[in-house]
Amino acid sequence: MKIEVKKNLNKSEKIFSYVNISGLYINELCFDVFEGTTSEEDYDFIEKIINELIDVFENKTEFFYYTKCEEIFQWPRFLELMKLIYSIFDKKGLSDRLKFIDNNTSFKFKNNNWNYEGLPIMLGHIVNNFDKNGNDFLLTTKNIDKYVSQKNFEKTFLSLNGRPKEHREELVQFIVDNNLTDKFFYSFGTSYGNNQNHPLYKTLDDDFQNNIRGVGLRLSGYEKKAFCYIITENSISYQDTTDDEYLDSLIEYKPNLFSHITEKITRGIGTMMPFILIGQPYTLQILKQLGFKTFDKWWDESYDNEEDLYHKMNIIKKNILEISKWNLNKCKEVYQEMLPTLYHNFNTHENLRIKLYNKFSPVDMFEFQSDNESYYKSQFQKKIL
Repeated sequence: MKIEVKKNLNKSEKIFSYVNISGLYINELCFDVFEGTTSEEDYDFIEKIINELIDVFENKTEFFYYTKCEEIFQWPRFLELMKLIYSIFDKKGLSDRLKFIDNNTSFKFKNNNWNYEGLPIMLGHIVNNFDKNGNDFLLTTKNIDKYVSQKNFEKTFLSLNGRPKEHREELVQFIVDNNLTDKFFYSFGTSYGNNQNHPLYKTLDDDFQNNIRGVGLRLSGYEKKAFCYIITENSISYQDTTDDEYLDSLIEYKPNLFSHITEKITRGIGTMMPFILIGQPYTLQILKQLGFKTFDKWWDESYDNEEDLYHKMNIIKKNILEISKWNLNKCKEVYQEMLPTLYHNFNTHENLRIKLYNKFSPVDMFEFQSDNESYYKSQFQKKIL
């Protein structure tokens, strides 16, 4: 059995800064089975495995984390799971050493008894670029000036749409219907399944590299060739309540209960691209709270406050149509005006990335023996069948 750990670099008797109890592996398969928890057998299984992890690592780690790393706790009955895990640690007098870490920056409890922390984890990605010889390197404050100097706009927009979703399909259909294809580098339906038969399916050329999770964002070169990035986030739905009335009573409501900010925003910020964001309501507001600046000086960003997708998309479409009228020289002029904002965002992201890296990375795998491994494996196999 193996589990994700972060080594402790501070002077401490604990060899690990944290152990990720949701990052447990048997035969290279991760025990990401907690979120389907419904039966008493599930609860017994979780209690048994958590107690063993405590016994093995109590004297080795400062903290135990439960985290989805890059996703959010949004499945039904997740509060029950949190309460269960918390109660196990509480019985042992270790509740102060348990933390729930989530990518949902909007979600807060009125009384945070479960040590829940929402962090913009997916903004912690690094950005990889290739030089002319094909060597891979990170974009940092030391080389970003050179990267910017290499930008040469060939088209007005870039939009990368991997998994087909309603808002992405609407955007691409809009591009086609309004004869804007010559203004865009765009893709649609290029990940998560075979979408080649979709009438809007489109790839970029073979040089394009998709996001590589755990490594960072590996860029394609199109980020240098386009002025504005149209970001289509994973989720655009607005939800100001849960399906659990008890959970609702515990939540300190924010404008957007589930905010799932992903690495797609990092691609724009990390490559010094202005962007229009098709995402959940109030996402730009959250970015501003994190210290970033957006682009309301140059186009209408009232779309961020729209909870209705129809109204949101109408504002965004008007923006695209207006910007599409700019020739490339106008794009270059506006880009020069935007540079102070773009540099501010790049530096803000760099500082945020370093903080998140120091908190969560690098992650190592620690191997240990368990007499219950066959039982855990059998339970795991039931969950995945």
